[in-house]
Amino acid sequence: MVRKKCKKLMNDQNFEEGKFMDFFGVLTMLGGLALFLYGMETMGKGLEKLSGGRLERILEKLTSNPIKAVLLGAGVTAIIQSSSATTVMVVGFVNSGIMKLTQAVGIIMGANIGTTVTSWLLSLTGIESRHHFHRFWHSSASVLSCSPRRRRKKMPEPS
Repeated sequence: MVRKKCKKLMNDQNFEEGKFMDFFGVLTMLGGLALFLYGMETMGKGLEKLSGGRLERILEKLTSNPIKAVLLGAGVTAIIQSSSATTVMVVGFVNSGIMKLTQAVGIIMGANIGTTVTSWLLSLTGIESRHHFHRFWHSSASVLSCSPRRRRKKMPEPS
């Protein structure tokens, strides 16, 4: 049964005699990769200018111990619900010199563990749809919108 499906897929029009990607497909892929690398470089430079050393000190304290780094990664992933976003942020921090690679490894491990634990907890509760999450999110947002706000300091204009 599985072999028949595989043969049918291989005989499909998309896989003609080893022709998987034409010239424009390769060109598009290379352009996308170049755009991604340029974006990472620009983001790294921007983060380096913006942080001014403060973010580096905070991350140094939070990731001084590998266990703390793993817990930080799991916590951030649980809050933003995306290990990919956590990993991209950490790669940007390493690229800009705000974090060391040894710190980043713990956070990325924690992000992957956080995703797994979150999925496991949701499977234990038996939630089958996202409606419960949306109700929780909207009720949380309404509570936060009613809470008093602090005045923010005005940031100086970049020169």
